[in-house]
Amino acid sequence: MCTIKEKKILSNDRDTLRRDGREKVNGTLLYLDDKPFDGLYGGVVRSTTVRGTLRKIVYDPSFDWAKIVIVDPSDIPAKNICPGIIEDQPFLTDKEIRFYGEPVALIACGDKATLKNALEHIRVECDPLPAVLTLDESIHKTETIFGEDNCFKEIHIHKESPPLLHESAQLRIFEAFYTTSAQEHLYLEPQGMEATHHEGKIKVSGSMQCPGYVSDALESVSGKKIEVEQTPTGGGFGGKEDYPSLIAAYAYLLALKSQKNVRLVYGRSEDIAYTTKRHPAHIAYRGAINKEGRIQSLSVRFEIDGGAYCTLSPVVLSRGALHCCGLYDIPAIDVLARAMATNTPPSGAFRGFGAPQALFGIERYMDDLALWLGSDPLTIRRQHLPHSVSTTLTDAPICEADALRHLLEKAVKNSHYTKRYQEIKA
Repeated sequence: MCTIKEKKILSNDRDTLRRDGREKVNGTLLYLDDKPFDGLYGGVVRSTTVRGTLRKIVYDPSFDWAKIVIVDPSDIPAKNICPGIIEDQPFLTDKEIRFYGEPVALIACGDKATLKNALEHIRVECDPLPAVLTLDESIHKTETIFGEDNCFKEIHIHKESPPLLHESAQLRIFEAFYTTSAQEHLYLEPQGMEATHHEGKIKVSGSMQCPGYVSDALESVSGKKIEVEQTPTGGGFGGKEDYPSLIAAYAYLLALKSQKNVRLVYGRSEDIAYTTKRHPAHIAYRGAINKEGRIQSLSVRFEIDGGAYCTLSPVVLSRGALHCCGLYDIPAIDVLARAMATNTPPSGAFRGFGAPQALFGIERYMDDLALWLGSDPLTIRRQHLPHSVSTTLTDAPICEADALRHLLEKAVKNSHYTKRYQEIKA
């Protein structure tokens, strides 16, 4: 039995101020690349093939490489693998190219202009292979690029109400299919890290959300514990959760080889092109509808594009799968969710962690079901709101049923929904 308890909000005599709030508001806060720096500037050498086998990296002999520090996979002192749910992503690939722009080497020098010039004098040669660029291609296995079926993770959730399923002769079937695209975080401050030398040790600092992740990555690449410090971070939204592990390792490797301080900050175009994004998704619904317009059973296929490496896709998938039906009262539900591999830059954390894609799907399904039935979206939602004995997709009791009904009616009233809906319909 669930009960809704009132929560009291405790307040102190004064508000707690965010430590860097004032400086962020007035524009005086210095982010990593705003601060004075004495050292080398790092850059990433990337593949120009979507999928293939790395043949060689050609450094133009007409360019003066004397003052350029070069790091390749052979310079990694410990493991060339970034820690993760599945340990499949190398810090620097030495053979298999799995997406356009995959890092193959690193360089550093004393100024940004020379760094840019040096990168333009490097050619990455690969033997190309057929690529998988879309979710459909991955699902239908036009090429097998991961395991036996291109699937990083599969989740099957089944909630059954047998008596209702036997009424199939009296039910109508309504199907719909939705897609969502990749989404860029567009944080204020691009990805960036620096590695500095202190008393014979290297310290790594930069823009990040999860210093623990970065610490684990540095221990993997170096074989020892490395001090990590989070600098004032200009936005993240999930984009600086797992991805900074890679850049931190790059800054560390360049500092280790050069024995100088190294700062590596992505330009905006580089950041948008190669860092993780929200997972693109396909959501397919097949519902059995009774004569009152109620969904009696709902089958959902939820598939997300994980990109070239697994990263956090299994966690994103699980959150998305659990939100495929929202909190609507549906007696029987079957969800098949899969995270698929493609030859695109890896997808990663983004606020909501799979729930926005899934909730977009079920809300659009409710809208289209209303159109199909000749009803209106509000009526359909009222019909499917949970009540005292409703359960979620995993058969957990929905304790907030009364609160949800109150919230909907308050939103309808405060938004003048009925009047606006009639105006738009007209």
